[in-house]
Amino acid sequence: MSATRSLIAALVTFLFLAGCGTSGNIIPSKGLPNQNSAVTDSLVINHRHDDTPMAEPKGAAPGNPSEHLLIAQGTRGWPLGEPDMIVKLRAPYLLPLEDSDVFRNFVIPNVTSSDRYVRALEFRLGNHEVVHHAEFRLDETDASWQRDNEEPGTGYEGMDNSTAHYPDGHFVNWVPGKRAAELPEELAWRLPAHADLVVQLHMMPSGFEEIIDPQIGLYFADELPKLNPQVIWLGSRWLPIEAGDTNFVARDSYELPIDVDVLSVLPHCHFICKDIKAWAVLPDGSQQWLARIEEWDFYRQNSSRFKRPLSLPRGTIVTMEFGFDNSSGNERNPNNPPKDIEFGPLSSNEMADLWIQVIPRHELESGSLKRFSARHLQQRIIERQERLVELEPDVNRHIELALSYRRASQLDKAVARLQEALELAPENITVLESLAIALTDVGRLDDALNHWRRCVELDPNDSRAHLNLGIALGFSNQVVEAESHLKLATQLDPAFAPAYFRLGRAQSYLGRFDDALLSFRAALTLDPHEPSALNAAVRLLASHPDPTKRRPGEALELANRALRHLPKPDAMSLSTLATAQAATGDFELALTTARLALSRVASDEGALESRIRRQEDLYRQGLTEVARAAGSKRFVVPSERYLLGKRSEGSRNSK
Repeated sequence: MSATRSLIAALVTFLFLAGCGTSGNIIPSKGLPNQNSAVTDSLVINHRHDDTPMAEPKGAAPGNPSEHLLIAQGTRGWPLGEPDMIVKLRAPYLLPLEDSDVFRNFVIPNVTSSDRYVRALEFRLGNHEVVHHAEFRLDETDASWQRDNEEPGTGYEGMDNSTAHYPDGHFVNWVPGKRAAELPEELAWRLPAHADLVVQLHMMPSGFEEIIDPQIGLYFADELPKLNPQVIWLGSRWLPIEAGDTNFVARDSYELPIDVDVLSVLPHCHFICKDIKAWAVLPDGSQQWLARIEEWDFYRQNSSRFKRPLSLPRGTIVTMEFGFDNSSGNERNPNNPPKDIEFGPLSSNEMADLWIQVIPRHELESGSLKRFSARHLQQRIIERQERLVELEPDVNRHIELALSYRRASQLDKAVARLQEALELAPENITVLESLAIALTDVGRLDDALNHWRRCVELDPNDSRAHLNLGIALGFSNQVVEAESHLKLATQLDPAFAPAYFRLGRAQSYLGRFDDALLSFRAALTLDPHEPSALNAAVRLLASHPDPTKRRPGEALELANRALRHLPKPDAMSLSTLATAQAATGDFELALTTARLALSRVASDEGALESRIRRQEDLYRQGLTEVARAAGSKRFVVPSERYLLGKRSEGSRNSK
């Protein structure tokens, strides 16, 4: 390519694509990987930081210090100007002197009293050099705040943020090198009223005590967003990179199930990654780079936003390749001599993730894209676990793989895997429980019940074993016996909230509504925000067969409490709220709420849909519901936390 043509290509691409990822210069296209034809006028611009003097981070990877410099944002003010709101921790955190990575979550409560929409978020640590990454989530319940209060010091440990969620479709994080950027007004994300901001920091101790005291600057949009982006994922969970390997390649690809417009990309890996490529092959055979970074540097990460959205039609094949160099010749390798490296979240592990922000061309297809991306991630997790089981077929790995099969709805595979585990450990309670759940999933209720009974035989003092047996008996319509085991579970552990809730379900099914209400109240005393117990109590308080025992006001208060502690109101909770509203005599409002609940019914919730339609008919006539058995022949299968053998937090007899 001539110099003139190169210059024209560079200018064209500069107008199309803004700043990609790590350090480096403009890289001309050399043709897409594994493709014979070159793609002209297709360049990726790698963003380089300005020349402001910066300090060498503590614990930087070996090599030229100038290659590892970070922007000292904590001393340079706010690059986007003074924020509309600045939030910070209630107290600084002292990073200990330990050698291993630290994962800690910090909760900033009740950020705003009204819904706001965020067009930019700027993160200032003042101590960037010890932070591997930061992630930002929203919690509309009190769960994260409670966990923060329960642990000594500031924040709580771990990577579990089960009650907190990302703003849908946005890269709300900080990685070394990332600079603050404003979103277009139409892409601002919602910060709900009274939500808590949960900041998760992955920190790498430096050998010194470090004070961590971040500030987060929020910049609000003036108008409501008009676009609802999603994030899809490509990556690998199988990274056995041997010491000395100079060219390990992680690959992934899939075919887009819908038409999308690509807004931005965000690659992520750790220290020994050397290059990143991502491209798309459209159905007509044309090709387009998504990302191309020939010299990856962990300390200079960033996302790339296209100047104009890149249209990719249904059927486009999207592919990524991450190259790794685990040799002593890689100056950024933190290990000398090199060590074998595997996939994982620690700094000593590696990752290969490519996040792509897209707008579905047709809004009605958004749900299918989200499910598709989740299935793809789950399949990559399964592939890793299958290989690990082949290498070391121990019981725990069989259980973990079975759990992944179950999440992916590969139920027969889950059963087969757990049967193999049972042959290895015939009296392992966790295996028996897991197999019983899997057998229930596939409708083999008698076989499942036998395994639950065996669990009780092996440990008759285990409250959770009696709970699960009670649930299984409910599935088999043996509710009288179910009640006896559920009652025994509460006796063995008076602080076991799930057992009280299930006991109330059984008592309600048997028509003993007063006993059921006492059980639901006991469950809520132990766990005031548990949605299932709240819904059950509301329905019974609002529609007790004895009119003198109905408590419409209390029912309405509990229904609103349940909604306040959900990230997004679901069909069940809205239906319950409608029940309480009708009990107070406000049938017009109840009808409106029931219609909203109907719009939130999932495709597999046929029974709930029928219930809500019956509600609508009653409310049109000005009639309230009268309690029938609040229990069900289909007692809900225990949650996945039980599949892993974890005991309820309240269960004192757990092992």
